[in-house]
Amino acid sequence: MATTRKLLGMTNTPPLTKRDAWAATFEQVLSLSSPRKDCPLHLPAARPPSQVLTPEKESLLPINDLQSNILTIHAHLAGVPASDFHHVRTQGQVSELSQRFFHHHVSNTLRWKDSKAQSEYRVVLKPYPDTKDTYFYWDVNKSSQVSWATISVRKLSNHLCLDYSVNSSSTELLFAPPKAGNPVGVSECYPSSNPDINRDPAQQWVWEDDATVRPAADKRLCLATDALEKDGGSKGTAFLQVCDGRAEQHW
Repeated sequence: MATTRKLLGMTNTPPLTKRDAWAATFEQVLSLSSPRKDCPLHLPAARPPSQVLTPEKESLLPINDLQSNILTIHAHLAGVPASDFHHVRTQGQVSELSQRFFHHHVSNTLRWKDSKAQSEYRVVLKPYPDTKDTYFYWDVNKSSQVSWATISVRKLSNHLCLDYSVNSSSTELLFAPPKAGNPVGVSECYPSSNPDINRDPAQQWVWEDDATVRPAADKRLCLATDALEKDGGSKGTAFLQVCDGRAEQHW
């Protein structure tokens, strides 16, 4: 594309993409003053195949590097550890597992989107646990690979993570930046509460040395609660607030 634009003198037409703008040209190898006229009009007949490779035979062939990488990507999307497919040796096994991981990924994604839009649970805060409440144990899941953590609810059949973008529209799910005033709730951990494979920025938090909890995407904001302002220790809500050192921003 870059060579064509240069040969046709398209100086007033901007590149189509950054790759087009960056690409080197190869017009220096075009040395003839006029086009050749001895080019063949017909290609020779293709040679017959040396052997017929049926789908059954192909499925028994060993996997190549590309197929191994494709399987790794599908497994990562599904939140499946690499150790779960160390036994894969043939292309047929790659096909079967890739499809299974893909459908698992689709199911996870639909469930995650639904939990964002119509959360079954809400986060309430009090000075002490109330046994009448559904669940009040949380795990901070840290990692040596990434700088953030996820915060997940313990003892639930569906794994839920603290999330600052619940009730977002479908177009905002992956790209909504944190804002002061955002209510904080829970959604399905996507695809897992393991920070190494979690792909939802709204579920990624940093627990700072000053005991504040901040969204990894914008550390100017803090997780806050209005529970201390409630009369008689009634239930408060969780939300994001500009960090300013107040007591209700420390955990």
